[in-house]
Amino acid sequence: MNINLNNRLIYIIIILIISNSVILYNYYKGSSNTYKLNNKSNSASQDLLSANFGSLITQNEGVAVDKNAELINLKNENLTLNQLLLYFDNRIIFRFSSLDCSVCIQRIFNVINSFPKDVQAAKFAIIYDGDSFRNFDIKFNDINTLVPAYIISPESENYVKGNFLNIPVEGKGMPFFFSLNALGETDNIYIPDENKPDFTKNYLTFLLRKFDQTKTGS
Repeated sequence: MNINLNNRLIYIIIILIISNSVILYNYYKGSSNTYKLNNKSNSASQDLLSANFGSLITQNEGVAVDKNAELINLKNENLTLNQLLLYFDNRIIFRFSSLDCSVCIQRIFNVINSFPKDVQAAKFAIIYDGDSFRNFDIKFNDINTLVPAYIISPESENYVKGNFLNIPVEGKGMPFFFSLNALGETDNIYIPDENKPDFTKNYLTFLLRKFDQTKTGS
């Protein structure tokens, strides 16, 4: 078994431990709504997540993204994902949609924004899908984050067909974090529970430390 496969298995085990901890916590607290969100669509998505957590992670790990996906930054400049990858050295990417629960997204951003400003700007990135650049611009003014943000071009073939970056979990009503390895494949998939900000903060901290260790070779 090679080193990369070993690392991936260790990562999946960590994710499953975190997931099981959440489920057990809510079971013993007598909660019947472990993954309840603010509307039926998001509630259904969270029920799907709790029932299929392990398979969701494995199905979305190691997926080759569409490097030709067309993006737009907050300056209304066009670029491809491949061009963006040149600047995405060990970044945590937050992927979400205009259709996702706004309150849930804001809670996740509260966690991201709790990191120092230089970390937000240098270690995170956002890829978003929505129906217009104008709404994209308004949303990120409201969110008030220093994280670089990009929208999948609403006029692109990827947006029209709904396959976006070619990651299976996209469009399922579940915002998620991920990174990209040197081959342009998804890595470190994490689907946050907006009701458990401490879990999200701990996991993001874990990833940042992991990236720092990789960079220094320690």
